Amino acid sequence: MTILSQGPTLIRSKGDPVSVLYPILAALFVLAASIGLGVNPVMTLLLATLTALGVRSNVQIVNGTKYLQPYLMFLGLKLVILVYQIHFRNLPLSGVDWQFYDRFGTQLALDSGGDLFIILTNAEWDLFTRLTASVYALFGGGSEQMYFLVFVTSLATFTYIYRAGRILTGELGGVRAAMLFMVWPHEIVMSVTFLREMPIQLLVAASLYQFLRFWNTRRIAPLLLALALSLAATLMHSGMIVLPIAFAYLAIRNHRVGGIQLVRTALFIAAMLVLLRTPLAEPLLSKFDSLTDVGDLLQPGQGPDVATMEATTFYLDPAASDVPLYQLPSRMVLFALSPLPWQATSLGTAISVLIEGLPRLGLVAMLLLSYPRCRSGKPQSDVLIAGLLLSILAGYIIFSLGVSTYGSAIRHRAKFFPIEIVLAYAAFAAGPVRRAGAPLFSRRSSNVQAARR
Repeated sequence: MTILSQGPTLIRSKGDPVSVLYPILAALFVLAASIGLGVNPVMTLLLATLTALGVRSNVQIVNGTKYLQPYLMFLGLKLVILVYQIHFRNLPLSGVDWQFYDRFGTQLALDSGGDLFIILTNAEWDLFTRLTASVYALFGGGSEQMYFLVFVTSLATFTYIYRAGRILTGELGGVRAAMLFMVWPHEIVMSVTFLREMPIQLLVAASLYQFLRFWNTRRIAPLLLALALSLAATLMHSGMIVLPIAFAYLAIRNHRVGGIQLVRTALFIAAMLVLLRTPLAEPLLSKFDSLTDVGDLLQPGQGPDVATMEATTFYLDPAASDVPLYQLPSRMVLFALSPLPWQATSLGTAISVLIEGLPRLGLVAMLLLSYPRCRSGKPQSDVLIAGLLLSILAGYIIFSLGVSTYGSAIRHRAKFFPIEIVLAYAAFAAGPVRRAGAPLFSRRSSNVQAARR
């Protein structure tokens, strides 16, 4: 059952050799590249296997559609860029943060003596650093393997964006949302760079999918999975705390469990207050100082000078330590939309405006239209769309307080990109559906499986 609109059902052929051939080719490419880069042999085999599984899942999604060839083209492009980035590490938006994850992951692996329990329970580090340390403890050091693992997470993110979009707008809508993720410029960079943004996006996309399953089926297991995955994203970056809070509150507001109920709402607020007084709150909330880019914390001699590196991308005074309340709306708008046309001061920034800024204007416009376009008069779907939009808005507020360059803004808002792209496509698709007079809330039995898979 789709929550909003029902698109055409795609006919897929089982046993298509395309679903076997291209995953094998991608796995062989990763295998050869990993061996050439000196990655641990066991990790090399693991990376090749994960790549084959991820590409197979993706190809099965786009097979039978006109998007198969574009997907394969961009997959090949990403694989080539992946090897380039491992060698040169100079793509735009890739920054220098990978040096810190590599250094701190190595340090944590050494300090713990390779004990995975000590590594994973060390609350002094964010979850991504702990996972990096775990990989180093198991397979030895070397940041090259982390680039490949991030690429694998991008393949899984594609799958979960499709699944979430399929539940919300139908099967073809899910394919189109996933393809937008595949071709978006900053996502190409994020998928081949040793940064935590792509793993966070995977957790966000997977938690959104599980939450939409709960919204359709009222089964408690998907809700618990959605909360667990969104909390894991919070452990990677504390600014993502808005997501589990939004999911928990939306679960209370679901009209099929009674709509707005003061008792349930009071219990939810009480549970949040109790949570803040428990040891669990420390790893969740103690790192809000990481809202600024890690690169901003560089000291002389520790790496490239940030002021020089990003001098042309500042949209706010980086020296301002206090943020007056009246500046919040402008900071949030700049965070959501930068780079804007008037921020182009060089060839590089002009290219950024063309490939990121202008498409971003269209994406945000669709987000703003998602609620009025997708309103169906049914509390269940209306509350869901409004709640997801408010969670994005809350995330913008949190991150905009600590970001002053649009390079950092692109990276931080990318954490919400899976939700943004699914909602934006829903708004785009809802326009012609409404004009045609088709219902927005479809209950065709053929789509019940989409919510349960």
